[in-house]
Amino acid sequence: MPAAAIQLPYLNRFLPLAYLLIFIAFSAFAYADANFPLFFIGAAATALSWWLVERKSGGGGKPLPRPLINLGVLAAGVGVAYELLIAPESHDIRQANILMALGHFMAAILICKLFERKSNRDYAQILTLSLMLMAAGAIVANASLLYAILLAIYLALGFYVILLFHLRSETQHAAILMDDPLPKSKIKNQKSKVSKDFRFIAFWSAGLLVAIATAVFLAFPRSSSRDWRISWSDHSTTTGFSDQVAMRNHVSIQLSDALAMEVKLEEVLPDQSRVNLGSESYDPYFRGTVLDTYNSLHQWVSSTSGPRASVADHPLVPGQPTTLTAPPPNPANTGAVILQTYTLRNRTTSNMLYTIGGGPPLTFASDQLSSVIFWDRQYLLSAPRSVRPLTYQVTSPLTVRAAMFHDCPFVTPGSLGERRNIDGEIRTYYRVPDKIAELAKSLAGSLLSSSPDEPLKEENVGMLAKKFQDYLQTNYPYTLQYDVIDTSIDPLEDFLFNRKSIGGHCECFAGAMVMMCRAVGINARMATGYHGGEFNSIGGFYLVREKDAHAWVEVFIPDRGWSIFDPSPASGSTLKTASLTRWFQEISQLLQKAWLSTVVAFDNTSRKYLFSTISSFFDWLADWTRTAATDGAAGLRELLIGTNSSPFMRIYIYLAITGTIALSVFLTHRIRRRRSSYLPMILKTVDRKTQKKLAYDLIFFDELLRILDKTGQKKRLEQTPREYIEQLAIPLGSALSDARWLVRAFYDIRFGSVRVDTPMRDRIFASLHNIRHHLQR
Repeated sequence: MPAAAIQLPYLNRFLPLAYLLIFIAFSAFAYADANFPLFFIGAAATALSWWLVERKSGGGGKPLPRPLINLGVLAAGVGVAYELLIAPESHDIRQANILMALGHFMAAILICKLFERKSNRDYAQILTLSLMLMAAGAIVANASLLYAILLAIYLALGFYVILLFHLRSETQHAAILMDDPLPKSKIKNQKSKVSKDFRFIAFWSAGLLVAIATAVFLAFPRSSSRDWRISWSDHSTTTGFSDQVAMRNHVSIQLSDALAMEVKLEEVLPDQSRVNLGSESYDPYFRGTVLDTYNSLHQWVSSTSGPRASVADHPLVPGQPTTLTAPPPNPANTGAVILQTYTLRNRTTSNMLYTIGGGPPLTFASDQLSSVIFWDRQYLLSAPRSVRPLTYQVTSPLTVRAAMFHDCPFVTPGSLGERRNIDGEIRTYYRVPDKIAELAKSLAGSLLSSSPDEPLKEENVGMLAKKFQDYLQTNYPYTLQYDVIDTSIDPLEDFLFNRKSIGGHCECFAGAMVMMCRAVGINARMATGYHGGEFNSIGGFYLVREKDAHAWVEVFIPDRGWSIFDPSPASGSTLKTASLTRWFQEISQLLQKAWLSTVVAFDNTSRKYLFSTISSFFDWLADWTRTAATDGAAGLRELLIGTNSSPFMRIYIYLAITGTIALSVFLTHRIRRRRSSYLPMILKTVDRKTQKKLAYDLIFFDELLRILDKTGQKKRLEQTPREYIEQLAIPLGSALSDARWLVRAFYDIRFGSVRVDTPMRDRIFASLHNIRHHLQR
């Protein structure tokens, strides 16, 4: 039987809302996958299938032939197999994430289902596929606020659509069993009641689900351990922080927009006032680690684990900064400091923490860590355990001077830091390749000492480092495509001499400059971390993404300490966005930051803090209530019986108390009468406007039933008013005629068009008085 013949009017909403739900699922998954073509294909398929298949009521559309749909399903299967098993890594279609590949397969199946003629079973499958598509996107959406909004809209709309679908299918089933379309009169009579019940179920069920979800969210917060979702993805070819650099890797690096951290930089003046240092033109360097050793495996690593390391584990007190480095005794160096507030979002395997520049950290504070590990020679910080998201604060001196650093030992020209114990003697094991050393010396020219045994002059260190930086920036292009050409030589030698026209990424430039500096006896090292980020002028913080990961060089200049040099050329210019677009972008960043800080970052520590805050509030409220009650009772006692209160004030207080008691008794009586009233049950099938109009006219019937209840025979639910009155014929006696007239008046008002006027109201009161007087005798 055609569905249109048996639907209630509001069930026509099911098809457009179901297609809207499918469109939301396509949009959300395409956003999570950062795949605009998928969004375009999904939106076009949804609109086209609606026009072809659903545009005519009663199933009069034109679905695609079944063989063509089967061919589409087969193509979807071949596509997912190619995506997972066959496609090469360098191909754009390659997906390291299995969930996204399966999501593409589900999207293709969903598109095929849209173009076929659909029964209720097909609609159920389509709704299920759209839900699975949303779930797949939610797992890899990287805690996006926009995806959370789309998911909330989908779930709210989906709950309503499922209720419509259930009512629609049951209505169709009932009509088929009746073997006759529902009469229009029955549809009209049931429309108001079913709509009201439907809204009631939808509202209270949704409210209950939200309450349960909130309770589960608060009682079972997310774990602070490493996210299991990382195992689905391979991040080895995307940008991000690393605490060691392997130069032999043959990779094609992809930029990642994943959020790494949020940073706020403030200058703390001697009077403890703060000034925000961030701006769109200021791109700070957030250092995570330093790599001062290049080993025989062609890896840049840190010597923090070797004999030159000096490490201490500093305990932390929540809410209080812990001193790491005592400020220099020189008064000129004890002025303003930089307060850095970090919120780490990235989930790397490294526990290194970030600080700005190359200066020594003075203090450290975090409520999420019990201690912090500090290498006082390299000025590096790390957490004893992985906590993400992690918020901490570090202070560093605003002005970095050489006096703040440890004495830097003289570097033997050509040394790369790796030292091995050979026959009981510590020897340098790996040195700068000869061709790189020759290049460095030729670029240095007259800045080098004439005698090989004479050390480099201190005043020439900075100039020579600047010369190496400028040479690399101007003679080599920047690229993320890296592949060693000659594997028989050192990778950095290959970069400098075989890839001059091809270029390399930041690690190649930094490693090459460190080698060139070491070749002429300059103490240099590679630093890795993040550079720059998007500055949010409204919130005053930097939004740093994984694509901002960077490697640069730190050179020890005797009169300045460790100084930053960045030999990498600019990878491209950033276009300034329009002011209005920029404003919307910054507002969205603030909302995303709030979402990550409150919802995504809610863990067991946050739950304990929340419950502690709530408990403290209720303790304060209880103390305030006890104090207010004690003070109020003492003040009232003084007003009533005290010697300082005037007689007029006492009379006023007594009248106020008496009026309050009387009003309370009156309201209690009205509430009890309303709860025991029969009118809500009598008028429940009519609309709210009619209820208000009839409630005043029928209040006499409610009073009649209360009077008759005193006979000891209450009206049963299955009894009509007329049957109830006839049952009380003996107790009513001579008042039976008045009771019968009141029942007739009830029927005329409730189901007829009779309105209560003054003569009728007078007779109603007289009849009620007669019945009450008769029963009291």
